[in-house]
Amino acid sequence: MAADRPTIYFASQRDWEAWLEQNHEDSPGVWIKMAKKASGIASLNHKEALEEALCFGWIDGQARSLDEQYTLRMFTPRRPRSTWSKINVGHIERLATEGRIRPAGQREVDAAKADGRWDAAYSSQATIEVPGTSRAPSNPSPEPWRSSTP
Repeated sequence: MAADRPTIYFASQRDWEAWLEQNHEDSPGVWIKMAKKASGIASLNHKEALEEALCFGWIDGQARSLDEQYTLRMFTPRRPRSTWSKINVGHIERLATEGRIRPAGQREVDAAKADGRWDAAYSSQATIEVPGTSRAPSNPSPEPWRSSTP
């Protein structure tokens, strides 16, 4: 972990929002310690953390397992010219409708719209489809090596 990025535990989305209000302009980022669902420990979850981060012009990054009860997720200010995902564009559109986008977050959105990154947002790897392919296997034989040998 980067020494300039502290690890912080937030019990709630409101705690993370309050931290961002105070630190979003000056911090290089933070590792958030999040309780795993099975732990039964109340904490900020990834969805909540991402929503607040986007509102302030920040983005999520690397994830790591810490131990049996916690994971770590890095959150940093969005870098200039960074790409946008269609998923995060959708989150921003919903958050804007809810009136939650902060000035720093709006500046990032405006910059992305101005330079074309907004319209060039990429699809999630989980939903991307390569043209000319299908989800069905090309050779449904249970032993494909036999069907192609003489």
